[in-house]
Amino acid sequence: MKITDYKITIIGDSIPKGLELDQNLKVKKLNITAVSELEKKYGITICNNSIFGQTIKRVFKKMIIEDYLSSINKDDHNLLVISLGGNDADYNWVDVGINPNQSHSSKTSFHEFKNYLESITTMLKEKGVEVVFLTLFPMNSEYYFKNVIKKITNGDNVLKFLNYDITNLNRHQELFNNAILINAIKHNCKIIDIRSFFLNEVNYLDYCANDGIHPNEEGQKYIARIISKYIVI
Repeated sequence: MKITDYKITIIGDSIPKGLELDQNLKVKKLNITAVSELEKKYGITICNNSIFGQTIKRVFKKMIIEDYLSSINKDDHNLLVISLGGNDADYNWVDVGINPNQSHSSKTSFHEFKNYLESITTMLKEKGVEVVFLTLFPMNSEYYFKNVIKKITNGDNVLKFLNYDITNLNRHQELFNNAILINAIKHNCKIIDIRSFFLNEVNYLDYCANDGIHPNEEGQKYIARIISKYIVI
């Protein structure tokens, strides 16, 4: 089926929305986004329901999937792209910085994350929606720790929580990314694996914002090129 035959919606976070954090940790809107690049290239309209800080947990609890299903025409070829997980894997770093010796869960626990993915995917498939999952944009642990975490809380305490190994940040994110892949395969959903393309780039940092967790404009353009490899015209 051609891309122009679909009614396309994205439920995502700041990455498909085209946002990053500037040096003062203010939200910055990029002039170029993957979504706008794809719309321009293929002459399509994408309903972009992405929100800064969005999580799978919030999508589930706020019944956003149910709202989406009630809004679509079941006779259309409905395609929903889900680009979530990075915020679920993140921690409340202020709390960690105050109490590094306590046990802390990510904003969505790994067990919850898997259950929410399962429930949401089942709901969508039962209604005949074609579901596409994007893998997670790879985090740069050094940038994220230096340019974000240390600015909002006690960095030494966070390091203690991480057992003095900041690569625990990207390994924890990888855990959530694997859950996305396993869920998509289990439910026979399409996967657009942007993560592998970025991980394969020796100049990955050219595509990463200084906050370590968002693509910059070059990264957004690269995401559009990656997605284009999956598109039939």
